[in-house]
Amino acid sequence: MYRIVGADGKEYGPVTADGVREWITQGRANGRTMVSYENGPWQTLSSIPEFAPILSTLPPAQANAPAQGTIPSSTSQQFSKVSNYMVTAVIVNICCCPPLGAPALIYSAQVNVKAAQGDYAGAEEASRQAKKWVILGAILGILTNGAYIAYTVMQIMQGGGFPKP
Repeated sequence: MYRIVGADGKEYGPVTADGVREWITQGRANGRTMVSYENGPWQTLSSIPEFAPILSTLPPAQANAPAQGTIPSSTSQQFSKVSNYMVTAVIVNICCCPPLGAPALIYSAQVNVKAAQGDYAGAEEASRQAKKWVILGAILGILTNGAYIAYTVMQIMQGGGFPKP
């Protein structure tokens, strides 16, 4: 799968080789467009032999157009550092506070979806939201469970036995 850098400087993909060819025919990419294959090094499309036939069919003006984008500063590496908090969201949902664990699950699921669409800012925002809901759910769950345990211990110490539901 390929990733390319568009004229707006944003990274797009992953996309198949056929998708890249389609973008070339649509004028969205050319020989100077920066591309990465399977998170490898960034290079121009013209340096990849697989795209030479379609690039040779472009009119000279389009083939020699200015570069479509610049090499992103480790965009894929930046995303790999973005946590989706899925495991902690599930734990909070099951063990602590389901009403606050549900939004954490929703936001954590959005992280990978947005990143796959190339929306890294959206992925980071969803990650921040998931973290916020995980923390709130854990705090509320710990306080609630702690209060219940304290109440139960007090009932037992007073000789009342376990509280009846």
